[in-house]
Amino acid sequence: MSSYLSHNRRKRFQRGVAAFDIFGNRSRGFNGVDDYIDLGDSDDFSFGDGSNDSPFSVSAWIKMEDASQFRILTKFNISSTEQEWQFSFGSDNKLYFSLYGDNGASRLTRGTSMTFNSLEGQWVHVTATYDGSSSSSGIKIYKTEQDGLTVRVDASTFNIGSYTSMHNTSASAIIGRLGDWTGGTSYADGNIADVRLYDAELSSLDISNLYNGTNITTDLIGHWLIDSDDVIDHAGTNDGTNFGSVYSTDSPS
Repeated sequence: MSSYLSHNRRKRFQRGVAAFDIFGNRSRGFNGVDDYIDLGDSDDFSFGDGSNDSPFSVSAWIKMEDASQFRILTKFNISSTEQEWQFSFGSDNKLYFSLYGDNGASRLTRGTSMTFNSLEGQWVHVTATYDGSSSSSGIKIYKTEQDGLTVRVDASTFNIGSYTSMHNTSASAIIGRLGDWTGGTSYADGNIADVRLYDAELSSLDISNLYNGTNITTDLIGHWLIDSDDVIDHAGTNDGTNFGSVYSTDSPS
């Protein structure tokens, strides 16, 4: 844990405010080979109907042993037309947030201006938000630095086709893996904690508060990998099925 975060938690405790009481003290480890958590398909994970999009946000703590193609949370099956959205790293060590429409033929994507390989072995808090505008300008990616400053790090746009809206597919939402590739699946190599899904666009202040230990529950529709040794959805009913990930005391707290 960063010295800043330790100091901030002590200050909160001294003020009588519990911080990280149910999250941030544990994580799950992923081996980069075949570990993942399948959350299943749910309308809670779908934010488009082919005509209109709704705002949503994805947030997590990550500690990457290898930033290349580190997978955070996706609803995407490249082996078919079941492509909806993904929050993950590319082989260039940059973080991307992508939305898919027209059975994968159109796409909105924004990527980070920075590579993350220099942050391998460190806990980093990352968030992607979307305002529902059907434009790549509505996508924002944030990284919260060790001094607690939340900064936008997105810059590049990689759109394909004429995007209208995400389709509501039957693909599972998955932590730590990118869909069901038919030839060469890619997995997270490292640790993931405090995975959150909101049906609203988080502000930079919201994200800073999450980093600092505030448990923001407004518009929270999915919450996984808190401090208990399970893959239960602690905000809704979309419990996961674990495939290999291991409960770990390594944590951002």
